[in-house]
Amino acid sequence: MKLITFIIFINILSLKVYAQKNYDKLEDQFEDFFSTMINEEFDEMMEYFPENYRERLDEKSIKALKQVFNDSLIDVDYQEVKIIKIGEVQEIQGKYYSIIDCRYNLAMTYKNLQSWQTDVFMNSLMKSMRLSFINEMNAVDFNYNPKTKTIKSIHEQPIYAISNDGLSDWKFLYFGPGYKEVFYLFLPEELLKN
Repeated sequence: MKLITFIIFINILSLKVYAQKNYDKLEDQFEDFFSTMINEEFDEMMEYFPENYRERLDEKSIKALKQVFNDSLIDVDYQEVKIIKIGEVQEIQGKYYSIIDCRYNLAMTYKNLQSWQTDVFMNSLMKSMRLSFINEMNAVDFNYNPKTKTIKSIHEQPIYAISNDGLSDWKFLYFGPGYKEVFYLFLPEELLKN
């Protein structure tokens, strides 16, 4: 009886170690994905998106993304990217999915403001940006410093991880809550119900 209990214990332990290695690989690939965004490596970042998503991105979308990060009037800086939780890997329709809850800080500093961009204008702009950050980018905190012309925001974002084998080559998708209908184009309904 002790031998059977010992064998069952070893099997359970080895399954946990195997699962942990898979989660570690998922976490490593997620960190690599986010670093391409932080380092503004847009072509490399595209490799971390699922193929069906990349097919829908056109040159205008990629160009717009590059313009946001390379805007001479705004410095964008992602800071303190942290994984809060990696959800259980689920097999749905022959693919594997997990939801990664992450948190990151975003700093945006306006520079070289034009004369027409007065404090009144900037304050009005920040009110609408605050709503946009909360409704479309999952911001849980938003602050604007008029002296430094800097927005500091904290975002908690669910990011969907997708793999063909559940072990490697993870791809990632994320959308703000304002774009929920877009999820249904790229993710199975079963996953979105949870």
